[in-house]
Amino acid sequence: MTSAGRPRRRPSSEIVGLCLIYAATAGLALWQASNHLSPTIFTDEIEMTQLARSIAETGHAALRGLPAGTAPVAAYLSAPLWWVDDVPTAYALIKSLGAILMATAVFPAYGIARLAVRPPWALFAAAGAGISPALAYAPILVKEPTAYPAATLALFLVARWVARPTAPGLLLASGGCILGYWTKDQLAVLFPVLGLSALAVMWRTDPMVAFRRTWTPGDWVGVVTLGLGAIVVAGAYISQRSTTWYVSTTFFQNRMLEYGLWAPGALAIGLGMVPLIAGLASLVRPKGEEPRPGVEALTTVTVASIVCFGSYTAIKAAFLSTVFATLTLERNLIFLVPLLFAGTALFLERRGGRWWAVVAAGCFGLYLVSSTPYSLTEYPNYEAHGLAIVALANRLFRWPAQTIEHALVVVTVAATVVLALIPRLRGRQVAMLVAGLVAAFTLVWTGTTEVYAAHGERLFSERLYNSLPKPANWLDRSTQGRSAVFLGQGVRDPNPVSLLEFWNRSLTKIWTRTSG
Repeated sequence: MTSAGRPRRRPSSEIVGLCLIYAATAGLALWQASNHLSPTIFTDEIEMTQLARSIAETGHAALRGLPAGTAPVAAYLSAPLWWVDDVPTAYALIKSLGAILMATAVFPAYGIARLAVRPPWALFAAAGAGISPALAYAPILVKEPTAYPAATLALFLVARWVARPTAPGLLLASGGCILGYWTKDQLAVLFPVLGLSALAVMWRTDPMVAFRRTWTPGDWVGVVTLGLGAIVVAGAYISQRSTTWYVSTTFFQNRMLEYGLWAPGALAIGLGMVPLIAGLASLVRPKGEEPRPGVEALTTVTVASIVCFGSYTAIKAAFLSTVFATLTLERNLIFLVPLLFAGTALFLERRGGRWWAVVAAGCFGLYLVSSTPYSLTEYPNYEAHGLAIVALANRLFRWPAQTIEHALVVVTVAATVVLALIPRLRGRQVAMLVAGLVAAFTLVWTGTTEVYAAHGERLFSERLYNSLPKPANWLDRSTQGRSAVFLGQGVRDPNPVSLLEFWNRSLTKIWTRTSG
């Protein structure tokens, strides 16, 4: 009892469950961070470090003394931790911060799902978004540990506004998109997601519905023609301002299609195929189901996000193939994971959906598992952590690529059949049991992928750390805080130089010439 005699309000079971999911996710990420001995992704991690150190020392972002403009959110959040003089201690704190922050994605992921499903299934969606292979980025000093929860928050705010359109809701959604862009410049994609969602809201307003009823077939043809023309004009406008867009969309459309589909292939494989199939099938409302604002909002934002994030990834993959390397850029699609898990939760709560939608999604999944390169020689695969599950099969079970493909085909077909048959099972309890087993299988699969992806990143960090002289901050100890300059020539591997710069703050200037 309280002092006023009123009974204390106990936290609801869903809040307790969500907090437990966060604690488990953060605990896993913290444990993985403690085993991650050294930075591995250069130059990304050294740039983030330089930005954060300069903010801590001067209040302004700089790279080796040169002004760098506005830094990403991660640099500002980690900057106070660089006030710790000892680099190993500061590094441990920053890794832990990344783990804690990235795990917070479970809260907006729960919010997204809660718009459409009841609390138990929303908790499933939050757990899936939390322990997805994306969590393996948590100990790495890059933008993803802050960008993943920020993007999930923005998508939640957009979906909530679509479900209940209000001016304050639109302001919050816009603010979420701005925050997302501040965490990672790729998340400028959130603005077209918001724009497409706004068009969908306008399309469904009562005045617009009444107006559309007066349209003739010719009017519909005109609207479609105007829409296609607007897309062409927008593409030409962007081409004038983006070399990446111009090169990819003008000369390499075939690469956009091929390489762009590798990314969802890796994403689907890492999640166990079920979120792809059920998530896509959930976009089609079952026959006889009344429209619900939350479900319509989830569908709208999911479709808009797939179009925008998918286009960005395809364009980037095609461009990188011309200037750098041919990559499977699953890392740019991880922001779809909370939406796919929310869609899966909706599908399982409904206990099924349209059979033809499930079969179509399953056929798409079959195409992805047969066309996506498994990159078995690349472990860890920083750009595609979802492929860690095939690396596990190859390294632990000694399965060749052909056997792995056959296994994935079996998993995809089995998932499609089970999901298509759920609504035809006799008895509500049997259908619920099967749905629960499907959910458990999905969480086990995606969690296994995440753990093995983090294991690969840990092995790589150990390999780099063991190549260093000990202690790693030997230069700082030798100079006793005085600045040092590195001059190098014929450098074949830049990683040791980057590691030397990271572990020793006294190394303020670097000049090197790589060997040809």
